[in-house]
Amino acid sequence: MKKIVANAPTRIDLAGGTLDIWPLNMLVDRAVTVNVAIDLWATTTLEEMPSGRIKVRSEDQQVEETWDHPIPAALKTELPLIAECVRFFDPERPLRIATRCAAPAGSGLGGSSSLAISLLGGLQAFLGRPIIPPDEMVRVARDLEARVLEIPTGTQDHFAAAFGGAAAIRFGPGKPVREPLPLDLDRLSGRLVLAYAGASRASAQANWDMVRRVIEREGDTRRSLQAIATIAQEMRGALMQGDLDGAASLMAREWAERKTLSPKVTTEIIEKSLAAAQPAGALAGKVCGAGGGGCMVFLCREGAREAVRSALDRLAPDGVRVLAARPTRVGLHLAG
Repeated sequence: MKKIVANAPTRIDLAGGTLDIWPLNMLVDRAVTVNVAIDLWATTTLEEMPSGRIKVRSEDQQVEETWDHPIPAALKTELPLIAECVRFFDPERPLRIATRCAAPAGSGLGGSSSLAISLLGGLQAFLGRPIIPPDEMVRVARDLEARVLEIPTGTQDHFAAAFGGAAAIRFGPGKPVREPLPLDLDRLSGRLVLAYAGASRASAQANWDMVRRVIEREGDTRRSLQAIATIAQEMRGALMQGDLDGAASLMAREWAERKTLSPKVTTEIIEKSLAAAQPAGALAGKVCGAGGGGCMVFLCREGAREAVRSALDRLAPDGVRVLAARPTRVGLHLAG
């Protein structure tokens, strides 16, 4: 029986998150997002079925459904993203699909986007369809997510999932351009701590709130967004030079600007975690993704990583959990 397993990494955004959402990246000069893929994998397993139906199971949600042809639309299933990815290929052959993601729910690490990339990559391999180039797969996954969420979505998560590694993703008129960064990922890993502060309950709403506030010119949001774009450009330069201390300084500046974009970005436990990590040796920290909960990333002084981890471990009664995650050069990959 034919079987395909597709794995795609999640990501940490280091600077310039939110700038990957159109039209925000058209409203600032030289918009760029800098991120790095991490080894918390989204996995799709596809297997042949003897009968003429499609069986789907999300191991994370503990939801299982059986679909006949045609595949149900997003509003008619508890697994809308899976349904939209399957509908894109419209398979008429029977198959079994199982999905899971190692990133916690609501982590802000782009787990759903990574899942979409693993689904699209796995399905085209399983069905023997013409290969979609990775940058085109990124745009397809983005549009399918927008259909499910019914709000604008970005592309930085999908680029990390498809390609892996560290990258600067540049935005302007036309398609985004991914620039790989020649960063020593082992050295970065030795100074990076990732902690989970509980599921973000409003990540999509936080993103939409930022989009709305910028478009409506509310307060200083456009100035803050331009400042974030400038910081992300400088972050790209620091990482090109391997300057992690400089990158940490930029991360701190980015976080200060990001909090002005929307009151939904930070929470009490995020601020408590940042306050605990800094005396232990964290040079900077910021929330991953849109905020409102989820994961925090910290850049530490040389040799301070374990002290920062220990400081965050002491916040376990508040629901904080340090995650074992490392940067990875590996993007979407298939086995069968």
